[in-house]
Amino acid sequence: MSDPASGSEVTRDLAAQPKAPETHFDTPNWVGPDRHPEWHATHIPEQTEPTHDTIERPAAKGPSIVESAHWVGSSTGRTAVGLIIIAGLMATLGAGVLTWRYQTGDAAVLLGICAAVTVGLWTVMAATKPMVVDLKGSMLTVRHHNTEDVFNLSDPFQVVELRGAPGSPSWSLALGRRDGSMLVVGSRTVRSTQLHPAVVHYRLKADQVRDDRDKRFGR
Repeated sequence: MSDPASGSEVTRDLAAQPKAPETHFDTPNWVGPDRHPEWHATHIPEQTEPTHDTIERPAAKGPSIVESAHWVGSSTGRTAVGLIIIAGLMATLGAGVLTWRYQTGDAAVLLGICAAVTVGLWTVMAATKPMVVDLKGSMLTVRHHNTEDVFNLSDPFQVVELRGAPGSPSWSLALGRRDGSMLVVGSRTVRSTQLHPAVVHYRLKADQVRDDRDKRFGR
């Protein structure tokens, strides 16, 4: 006959042992429909939309402003005149040799004509020096026909007119002189793609100065 106390200890030991996890088996198709579909459902966490960092693109920069520049007008015409003057000098020298050798009136007349033409062309070339334009800050200096004019592009009282698109042959800058006349600087003298943005920049400053002046005096 077994000891009751030993049977109780065996029962306690069995109860104290960990239970095996419950195992669920898929119900075969031939048995019937699955009565517990939630046991076999695949638990996939909800997917959220991926977040992307916002890339801030730098704002488009306007054209750079030239602080200092030096331009000289086209010298194509002066080069041609210079070649003609050289030819005139050679013709004058040849006529002088003929006059000295033959001592005839025709040679003397030819010498006079060659000399007059050469001197005339030299005078024209000296009077038609190319236009020279210098920009330093807002100050624009133009040298042309032995005269020098200085214009302050940021002066609200300075007359300034921009004509045509920068880069086109028809572009020009008209500046008002003190005597009321207009001085025109063309695209053959300056690089319009450089000067045009500078003129616009300083004219905007001139407009701001004019607006501040009008507000100050209540106009």
